[in-house]
Amino acid sequence: MNIGLTILLIGIALLAIGMMVLVLYIKVMLTKPKKGGAIKKTFITTVKAVVSALGVKLLIIDILVTILGGILAYLGLNLMILQSQWTTVATVVTHGDSECTCAVKCSNDSNDDVMTSYELLYGTNEYSHMLARVFRAYQIRELNSLQSGTEKSNYILEHANWDEFSEEELKALQDRKENGRNTQCPVCNDLGDQQLKSQCNGADPYIEGWTWSKTDITTEDYFGGDGSGNNSSSIGDGGGGTPSNATSQGNATGAYAVQLDDGMYYWYHQGGPSCNNICGGYCGDWSHTMWGESRKWFGNNGCAVYSLAIAISNLLGQEITPTQVLYDLGCTPHDENGVRVWETSSANFAAPGVDIKRPNAIETLARKYGFQYKALTDDVTSWDEILDKGGYIWNSWWDAQCEWCQSTKPRDSHFMVIRKKEGDNYYCFTSCRGRAGGGLSGKEGAIATMNVPINKQTVVSTVKNANAGWGIWLDEPVSGGSGTIELSPDGWYSDVTGTRSTETVSLGGNLKLYTGLPWNASSSAGVYMLDTDIATTDLYSWLTGQGANIQNSLEWALTSSGRLCKGVGPTANIDDYPNRWGGWDYSASPAALKQLDGVYCVGIAPAPTVVYREYNDQFKHGIWQNTSSMDPSYYSNLRIAIVLEKKSDGKTYYLPATPADAKAHTFPGGIVQTNVQANKYQNGTYSVNVAQSSGDAGGRSATFDERRIGSFVTNQLTCGNHICAYFYNVVETYRWSDKLLQTLQRDYRVTGFVVWPK
Repeated sequence: MNIGLTILLIGIALLAIGMMVLVLYIKVMLTKPKKGGAIKKTFITTVKAVVSALGVKLLIIDILVTILGGILAYLGLNLMILQSQWTTVATVVTHGDSECTCAVKCSNDSNDDVMTSYELLYGTNEYSHMLARVFRAYQIRELNSLQSGTEKSNYILEHANWDEFSEEELKALQDRKENGRNTQCPVCNDLGDQQLKSQCNGADPYIEGWTWSKTDITTEDYFGGDGSGNNSSSIGDGGGGTPSNATSQGNATGAYAVQLDDGMYYWYHQGGPSCNNICGGYCGDWSHTMWGESRKWFGNNGCAVYSLAIAISNLLGQEITPTQVLYDLGCTPHDENGVRVWETSSANFAAPGVDIKRPNAIETLARKYGFQYKALTDDVTSWDEILDKGGYIWNSWWDAQCEWCQSTKPRDSHFMVIRKKEGDNYYCFTSCRGRAGGGLSGKEGAIATMNVPINKQTVVSTVKNANAGWGIWLDEPVSGGSGTIELSPDGWYSDVTGTRSTETVSLGGNLKLYTGLPWNASSSAGVYMLDTDIATTDLYSWLTGQGANIQNSLEWALTSSGRLCKGVGPTANIDDYPNRWGGWDYSASPAALKQLDGVYCVGIAPAPTVVYREYNDQFKHGIWQNTSSMDPSYYSNLRIAIVLEKKSDGKTYYLPATPADAKAHTFPGGIVQTNVQANKYQNGTYSVNVAQSSGDAGGRSATFDERRIGSFVTNQLTCGNHICAYFYNVVETYRWSDKLLQTLQRDYRVTGFVVWPK
């Protein structure tokens, strides 16, 4: 029997007995013997005598019994409710129960109502890929005509090729939430709001900032492959992350590729809610959405975003939909009466409207995707220079003056992209049909328009504002798309530009070594490389000049253990040694991993010279003398690539990493581990803290004149060794498996870090 029910019944019984006795007590005490009825009078008299003898004691006992009964009844009732709630919560947060399908944890967030769990888990891009993979064209059109997520899910389950789906995938397709609830699950739907919020939000593996998270469903469960994320969007970004299906320009593939006269290109159709009925799959999830304070249909005036999505997709050879660009530009979605609405409150828009701030938007997207950009003038020559680099021109044109546009109204304008030049003519990318399309509508009209050449000068002269346009392009990689980089050395640091690598070496699980940069790097993003060989060499030279006698050679420092050192091991108590700044998957292999922009990163504790380029200007007086680490904002979700030289052949590889802690014990210089922490420098005197053991973060205070720093380095002991015994350590690992660490120590050595500054 339910324990709450048992307690409730006992309480009710005691309450009833107490009340009955109390009523009887009162009745007896107030009843007077009447004439006649000797037996009755005798009984009443006897009872009154007994009651009188017991007196107040009986009354008190009876009251106590009654109160106890009431308390037990209340507790029993609440225990029943609590047990029911816990049972409900357990049912909700675990999928595969008998009453309903719950593939993801509940969130109590209405912003996600328009999506199924599949889309929430893996993004709108991958959801569209799945549709294109499973259904024929006519089925896609029929599917996209359905307005609600529930209708789409039911259609999928009815018509899908079941062989294409795993059991978990089918669960995710069925699972649709409204206000955090699966409405098809009676248990979930009956859960109170407070219980839903308190019991589901924050439950492991809940991800802050993203209301949905996986249970035991993996990328491989859905899409096969190596689980690298190259075939799907990353969790937590609403369909963002590094796009998939990278190709060269003119060789687009997938659901959003269209055939133009000179190749296959990514293209997204701009239209209203009924767009999918016309275009057959090219309108994606963005068509039936609104945006801005005025709640305009995105398809009616979102051409700035559409054209950017088309340009960036084809520039990078990767599918980057208008939905993804909206996320990239800081737009936030929520649900209003079954329609997704995008708020445009970011600095990239003239909020709360939908007028895009062009410089802000270009800068934001350039930092995300690593392309170069330049403001344009009305000079054809400058436009041609961009196109000669393989780039594109982004601007808006007066509709009535440009045949690539549809409207003839004099004040209407339309954002488009110049995609190529040929002789004296330009060709465009446009998201919808134009008058040059020969009267064709929909996709066919847009394709026809994009194949029509228009004289260069005519194109330039019909822009809405020639000086408001932007050229975007990619710096060519040094070798065949491997993501090799270009450096501009300046002492310890070099400016870095280059495209992300598509060539990787598996280290197990989702972790990979890249033959080039794991993320795009542009000059506008301020990406830099710290050469630890040069910095360490200068450290030795400077200390020697200060009179230090360094017991370990420079060659030893540059090679020992591959310059990697175990910091926090994989089995350390997480409560005692947590990876900082959140978002870590401690169950991942071969290390705790965090996904940043679609790339899986290991945790490290970087020295301050890694995270801040100005920390130490080659030992000139500066913050290295009195600051042991930078503000936490410098470390949080910072993208770092550890530069590794393979010992066997000298080839360079890049290991994605991000801070799990800060390395503070790097005095002097902030370059290598020393177990000494900078504290204060004043009037030529250093104050430092020297660690006495491996876990001693505070250390012992030491003070010395700056003229004695050589002596300090020569003689100072820490953890039983001279501080120079740790000069090899430039990478302190966090929760790496012993096998991973030993493999890299054996086969590689660290030569530097590439950093994407915040």
